[in-house]
Amino acid sequence: MKYQIKLRLLPFVCLMVMSFVFSNTAHADFIRTIVDNGSCAPFVSLKITPNESVKAYNVEETLPDGLIPSNINENGYWDSSKHKIRWGTFLDGNSRTFTYKVTAPKGNYSVTGKASFDGKNEDITGDVKATIKCTPYVSMERTIADNQTCSPSVSLEITPYETVKSYNVEEMLPVGLMALNISENGRWDAVNRKVKWGTFPDGNIRTLTYQVSGNNGVYSVSGKASFDGHTGSITGDTEAAIECIPYVTLERTITNNQTCTPLVSVEVKPTNSVSAYNVEYILPEGLTPSNISDNGQWDALNRKVK
Repeated sequence: MKYQIKLRLLPFVCLMVMSFVFSNTAHADFIRTIVDNGSCAPFVSLKITPNESVKAYNVEETLPDGLIPSNINENGYWDSSKHKIRWGTFLDGNSRTFTYKVTAPKGNYSVTGKASFDGKNEDITGDVKATIKCTPYVSMERTIADNQTCSPSVSLEITPYETVKSYNVEEMLPVGLMALNISENGRWDAVNRKVKWGTFPDGNIRTLTYQVSGNNGVYSVSGKASFDGHTGSITGDTEAAIECIPYVTLERTITNNQTCTPLVSVEVKPTNSVSAYNVEYILPEGLTPSNISDNGQWDALNRKVK
């Protein structure tokens, strides 16, 4: 009787043990780690260690709206239409570490992922929250040189964060100031009183320069830049002081005096900031000019050479 019971139970026990082993065996060890949280570009790492029996596998991460990946390793690619990063298929069971960076507007984002081992899907565990508290630039600083002249020089040192894809810069000038000699294909928007650069389709460091001219006085300037949609204010010098004598030389010379026709010569040297000027002479009764150079004219009524 005991012998018969053992014969009946032994296959059943073996079958139960085998069923338990196969249904609870994971195909790999894997975990997600997110570092540099709270920065502009958190770094995500997936460590995948398949079991020896795995012949092929692939991996994918799903990112929420607003989160953009970069620096994807292992020939991974970003499927923007489905918001997925994909790696593989790898025709082996080798261990790999998959990495990428993410950027986005400030906020908290949830990341999910899965891997398929020989056709069986398993969810990736570990960190799921990517936190972005972003200052998308290393520095933005304004320097104003040659103050208390006719045309102070303004220089902007712009150093974006390494993950920036594009940016633009603008400076706001008060009434009474105008911009000239703008570098890097910048332009003066006289209607909105702004100097504008970009959009630059990269994250390169740049030095942007311009000069200002206007009536004598002290003026406050301000500016900002937008990096991949993130806006920050430019720091540094803010006051441009114009104390302008708009000419270097304004001198009269009279030669051949005590002759019938003394020669009057006027040397005028404007500063670089001068865009237009005129000259006039007032002659007393009894003097009449002739041989006036540079298309000058004699206004006999007002006794002026113009």
